[in-house]
Amino acid sequence: MDLQFKRAVKRNLYARIALLGPTGSGKTYTATRWAYALADSGKIAAIDTEHGSLSKYAGMRIDGQEWRPDVIEFDSFSPEHYIDAIHLAEKLGYEVLIIDSLSHAWAGKDGTLEYVDKVAQRDGGGGFQAWRKGTSLQNELVETILGAKLHIIATMRVKMDYVVEKDSNGKTSVRKVGLQPVQRDGVEYEFDLVCDLNADNVLTVSKTRCPELNEKSYRNPGIEPIAILRVWLNGDKEATPRGQDENGLKPAAVAGDWVNNARYVKAFHKFLDELGLTNEQALEALGVDALGDYKGSTTDAKAAVNAYIAAQIARTEQEG
Repeated sequence: MDLQFKRAVKRNLYARIALLGPTGSGKTYTATRWAYALADSGKIAAIDTEHGSLSKYAGMRIDGQEWRPDVIEFDSFSPEHYIDAIHLAEKLGYEVLIIDSLSHAWAGKDGTLEYVDKVAQRDGGGGFQAWRKGTSLQNELVETILGAKLHIIATMRVKMDYVVEKDSNGKTSVRKVGLQPVQRDGVEYEFDLVCDLNADNVLTVSKTRCPELNEKSYRNPGIEPIAILRVWLNGDKEATPRGQDENGLKPAAVAGDWVNNARYVKAFHKFLDELGLTNEQALEALGVDALGDYKGSTTDAKAAVNAYIAAQIARTEQEG
């Protein structure tokens, strides 16, 4: 292999935005508003899994633009349908694709969780092989989102919980709070910009690769965050912000970095749990004595684990 270093350059990038929040927090509205702020031509496509929620805004005129996106409404939420729709949006030359919502691809009808259950019932042999197939399908969806040559804004529901709080006068109140998005654990780390919306329509940037948006918060968010993001996406051609790979699309999941990042390690262990692998088996698959010794990227690690599983299955079939 001819190894060669080259200067990192930030090319014109496509945005990957995730909006997380409970029902009624403004995810669909914000996604649509931001899509029109990103699309110079106004050519916007949308996957609507929320019973026509997105179409309710059709005809509105916001920020000087009339909202008329082209919509596909799903009644089956197989990841394969999402993948096909993303490829179709690319082929037809849309500038922005809204996915409202990505949660259904995980927990909806024919989503990944239901797919795994059906495979396990059909093929038998427990969840080990079923999750191997389900994980492959889920990974294909994520890679399709990351590789698509258009901007993507995905909404995700959150699992809800309640906290009991006391004010300075000792008065007790119950407050509803959002937890993890309804999707595979860690999927939000794949996006450039992740924002949490609460029931009061306050948007908080929880994760971003654009330094100017770090820890920003907006009440009734307008298009200011997108104006900032566009400068970052199309800005300096000679420098790439620290921590990104050569395409500017990956966070600390690059080789050698992610094993020291608690969030990525947690997501990787969740990945192992879903496959039914022990930590010892994972280390054997990666060829190391401790996870901190691994030098590959998260993609390399997952590929090594899947190859290990395939080898174990093949060995079992031969012995049987």
